[in-house]
Amino acid sequence: MPNLNGTRTVNILNPRLIALDRGVSIGLRRPRLSLSSFPSSYLRDMVHYSILPADLTARIPQEIFDHIIVAAPSKPTLESFSLVCSSWASTSRTRLFETVKLSKKFIHRMDEDAGASRHILPCVRNAHIFRMHASERPGSERCRDRLRILSKMTGLRAMTLKECSAWFVRLLGESLERGNNSDTISTLVLEGNVDFPSFTEFQETIAMFSGLRHLSLLTVHPGVAPADKHVGPTTSSVSPTIPVPPKLRSVTFMFCTSLHQMISWFFGSTKFLEIPLLDLAEIGVLAQTKHTRIERLSLGLFYDPPRGSLEKLLSGWDCLNTLDSGPIYLSSRLGIHCSYNDLSGDQSLPVTPWYSQMLLSITSCLSRLNFKLVGTEEPDGGLHRMDWATLDSLLDTSPFYRNLEVLQIGIVDFPITLADVERSVRPRLPGLRSSTRLEVVWISGEYGISV
Repeated sequence: MPNLNGTRTVNILNPRLIALDRGVSIGLRRPRLSLSSFPSSYLRDMVHYSILPADLTARIPQEIFDHIIVAAPSKPTLESFSLVCSSWASTSRTRLFETVKLSKKFIHRMDEDAGASRHILPCVRNAHIFRMHASERPGSERCRDRLRILSKMTGLRAMTLKECSAWFVRLLGESLERGNNSDTISTLVLEGNVDFPSFTEFQETIAMFSGLRHLSLLTVHPGVAPADKHVGPTTSSVSPTIPVPPKLRSVTFMFCTSLHQMISWFFGSTKFLEIPLLDLAEIGVLAQTKHTRIERLSLGLFYDPPRGSLEKLLSGWDCLNTLDSGPIYLSSRLGIHCSYNDLSGDQSLPVTPWYSQMLLSITSCLSRLNFKLVGTEEPDGGLHRMDWATLDSLLDTSPFYRNLEVLQIGIVDFPITLADVERSVRPRLPGLRSSTRLEVVWISGEYGISV
C-alpha cells in the first residue's frame, strides 16, 4: 500500500516479515509485538522504510544472507528463513539439520520422502544414536536402518552413541572402513555403560575411527566385567601394536574404568586432556603417570580428596602450559570440595586447599591459568575464603609462573559485578606481574563444568 510520498511501505514490526529477492515481501507469522512497546520516534520513522528495488537485492552477495541466516536465534526463525527462496532454504537446512537424533520416526520420514532425504541427510554433521543394546543382533532391522541412513550422511563429522553396546560401536567403525569413510568422523562421544570385553578390543574399535580429533568417554568400561566397574588397573593389558588415531588431539574421561591403560595408550599423541570429575583412584593414576606431550589439562570437580593426595599431581607434566582448574566452592558448607579431609582425624593440623596443593605441584612453565569460583551470598561472594596467599607467592617467586600470560577467574553465582570482583582480587595478588593479564568472566552452565 503506497504512503503519502508514493513509496510502498513494509510492516517491519514483524521480525518474520522478510524482503525476498525480486522485491516481493511476505508475512510468515503474525506480529506478536505491541505498538505501545515502541517509542513514538521509531513509529514515525517506520513509514519511510520501503522494499529494496529488485535490481539492488539481486546485487547483494549470497554470503551476506548466509551470515544473517547462520546468526538466527531460534529454530522457528530458521524455519521461516527456509521458506523464502531456494538459496535461503539451502543455508537454513544446514543449520536446522546440523544435529539429528536417529529415531524410528526420523528414519521412517526419510524413507517415505525421497526428496526430504536427498536434501536433509547431506546437511547432517552430528548424529545421535540411542540405546542399541547388546540384546540387539547385528543383523536386526534397527541396526540395518541406522547404518543405511548413516551411509547417506555425506557431511557427517561427529557421532554421539548413548547406551549403545560395544559391538554396535565396532560395527559402525567397520562400516566406515568398508565405505572408505573412516577418516571423516572427527568427534566421537561414547556415553552410558559401554562395556568392552577387553582393552585390546577397545583399542581396535577406537583405531577404526582414523580421523578422530576429539574423543569423549563417559562411563566406558574396557576389559572390566559389568559387576566390577571400578576405576583402576585391570587384567587387560595395552597392545603396543594398535595405533592411536593419528589426528587425536583431545580426550575427555568421566567415570571410566581402566584409566591407567587409557592414559598409557592415548597420551603418546593427544595434547589436551579433560576430566570433569576426579575421585581418589583417578587422582592416584594421574599422580603416578609421567606425561610428556599434554599441553592443556582441564580438571573438574575433585570428589573429597584426602590430605596430601595432590602434592605430586602435576609434577610429571613437562609440556603443560594451560591449566583449567575448578570448580572451587567458596561456601564453608561445602568444605569437602574446598579443602582436604583429614583422614588421621587430627583437626590441629593446618588445612591446605586442594587447589593450592595442585598449583604447588606444577613443574612446567604455565602460560595460562583458568579458575572457576562458585560464590556465596556474602557481600564479596566468598572471595575472602580463597587461599590467595599461596597463589600470590607462586606468581611472585616461582619460575614456573614467571611467563604466565593470562590469569582468568571465571565466576558462578556471585552477587557482585565483574568489576567488583576484579577490584577485590587485585589487592590480594601484589605479586601479579605486569606482563600477566587478569581476566574476570562469567561462567555459564551448572557449576561451571563443561562436559
